[in-house]
Amino acid sequence: MISLSFLILLGGILLIGAARDERLVKSIGVLASGVVFALALYIWLGSDWSLPGWHYLEAYEWIPAFGIQYKVGLDGISMPMYVLTALLTFLSCIFSWDITNRAKEYFALFLLLEIAILGVFVALDLFLFYVFWEVVLVPMYLIINLWGGPRKEYAAIKFFLYTFLASLIMLVGIIALYLATGAKTFDLTELIALKDRLSPELQIWIFAALLVGFVVKMPQVPVHTWLPDAHVEAPTAGSVLLAGVLLKMGSYGIIRVSLPLLPAGFEFFQPILISIGVLSIIYGAFVCLAQQDLKRLVAYSSISHMGAVLLGIALGSEVGIVGAVYMMFAHGLISPLLFMIVGAIQHGVGTREIRLLGGVALKLPKAGFIITAGALASAGLPGMVQFIAEFLIFVETYRVLGLLVLLPLLTVIITAGYYLWALRRAIFGEVSPAVASGHDVKPYEFWPMLVLIILIIFFGVWPAPLLSDIAGAVKPLVTLLGRGMP
Repeated sequence: MISLSFLILLGGILLIGAARDERLVKSIGVLASGVVFALALYIWLGSDWSLPGWHYLEAYEWIPAFGIQYKVGLDGISMPMYVLTALLTFLSCIFSWDITNRAKEYFALFLLLEIAILGVFVALDLFLFYVFWEVVLVPMYLIINLWGGPRKEYAAIKFFLYTFLASLIMLVGIIALYLATGAKTFDLTELIALKDRLSPELQIWIFAALLVGFVVKMPQVPVHTWLPDAHVEAPTAGSVLLAGVLLKMGSYGIIRVSLPLLPAGFEFFQPILISIGVLSIIYGAFVCLAQQDLKRLVAYSSISHMGAVLLGIALGSEVGIVGAVYMMFAHGLISPLLFMIVGAIQHGVGTREIRLLGGVALKLPKAGFIITAGALASAGLPGMVQFIAEFLIFVETYRVLGLLVLLPLLTVIITAGYYLWALRRAIFGEVSPAVASGHDVKPYEFWPMLVLIILIIFFGVWPAPLLSDIAGAVKPLVTLLGRGMP
């Protein structure tokens, strides 16, 4: 089923290349991504993810001389990210229906980007994992550079250099794992079984190399500066996938690779990871208070929320890691919604500067409703999906760190503050001249955002099934760390 998804997307790219009509190109992009999303739902609903182990496993020899395989599979940690990637690509293709500039290349690159991101979340061979990881850079770089804003070239190059150089350091760690175990395999499951061959000192150095690649991708302070530029200059659909799933590749890599393979390295770096997570939560929230651009505000809020993900992972406990994975899923719904509505407001009004907006809720009621819903969700309103994730992370932070939880917890107030401040100025109040001459959200923009709002509320009200699925994969991971529930 996983390989079939790749083949459908490759077929979509080839059909787009052969198509001559612009409307046909867009239809192929929507259809191919829609079929893959339907397959992802089938995969999700077709297995009991609360059971540990790999589902939909495929393994084929690729380069046997070096122990490299095409090995893919899913578990309760990767499955939510897999489904989320398929969903967001499908919605992004619908949202991009008005694209007229080089539409053929645009939709082909989005399908290629989907292949690469899905590959990261399913790869169980570290060489294959790295190949998919690097392939992600190419379509995202081109999407920013070809369809971005005024400073698109600068933002695209900065994104590429930051993430490419960090991934080279990560590659050093992967090669060190391959050589140090002496097993001549990149198979992740086999390497985990052989982790005792790695001395604690070597684990620390390898963990550090991998961490560089993963933390830059998330990104976390102080290696975060590429993210606001990339988000602000990227087209709306590019920001959707960048925030929704590309950032999750870093946190997923820590959970999937670093923790089970290098428990001694994790023990050494745990205080540093906790510190980076808390610092990113606080820094991102305070910087949001100073933003005048709605899109840049949402971008910096992502740094803060991904800091919560890193904090949950760094706790090293079942509840903490389950909360982190649920936070990844929650942020993957909320942040794309906010980027979509900010993009729709810019399309309808011609600006996203807070000082030039006002009265959006009166003049553009659909836009006002959607951005208010998205802001409340991102602020952690009970009944919405992020509240569940934050609750789990902060409760476990209190259990592990005691009153130090007050440091990240106080940022919840700051988060509510910067969203309410932005809403009061940009969405409510008197109608500004720019808004008075604007138009409301168009149908192809409205329906993808409505789907995300429904999912945000659904998983906020009924989180139990997905939490159970995630916990089924996290329990064996915590056992590998030598930790368990008290």
